[in-house]
Amino acid sequence: MDKTIYILHRNKSMAKTLAWTLQLGTDLKAVCLQDPLELKTTAEPPDLILTEPEFFEKISAHTKGMSFPVLLISVNPEHDKVIEALYAGADDVVDPGNGPEELIEKTNQLIHHKTDTKNILIKKLIQQIKKPGKTGIDETDYGLTLKEKEILRFMKEAHHLKEIAQLTNCSYETVRTHVKHIYKKLGVMSASEAVIKAMKMDL
Repeated sequence: MDKTIYILHRNKSMAKTLAWTLQLGTDLKAVCLQDPLELKTTAEPPDLILTEPEFFEKISAHTKGMSFPVLLISVNPEHDKVIEALYAGADDVVDPGNGPEELIEKTNQLIHHKTDTKNILIKKLIQQIKKPGKTGIDETDYGLTLKEKEILRFMKEAHHLKEIAQLTNCSYETVRTHVKHIYKKLGVMSASEAVIKAMKMDL
């Protein structure tokens, strides 16, 4: 049975190049879409979605109840939007500049559920953002509730939001709501900034 990959990218020529690469290098069917809303009307459910980090939240919102891996496309895997999407549940990231081999390898791994690199990648990114020489502990707790502190602690340990939902016996949506409150209380805009503050708080 053929596997279907949907490619969501604002740049049509990039999407076509990715589709062509996958169809040439694998036996997978690659379909280009322009808008996450189109996922609701596709004839076949996705076996994998290849997308820009900016589209990840919309994809999650429009595909509730569906289960498939998501591979992010980014020439800058350390960008905040990539880290945010990985925390929110995206499975991996590929840099198209690294050539077709990496794209084909990561696609095959995700299609066959043979990858577990997400936590390693998140931990690596956190270590790169962590600024050396700043070991002073900020003792304020920013008014975080016990549940918010627990979730922030799991984020610091590089768990993504779906895992945190399981670990805290909360729904994914509840965890996302807590994370929004955490960002507001900490005065941050991204998971990486929240984790840096969590390190200073010695959570």
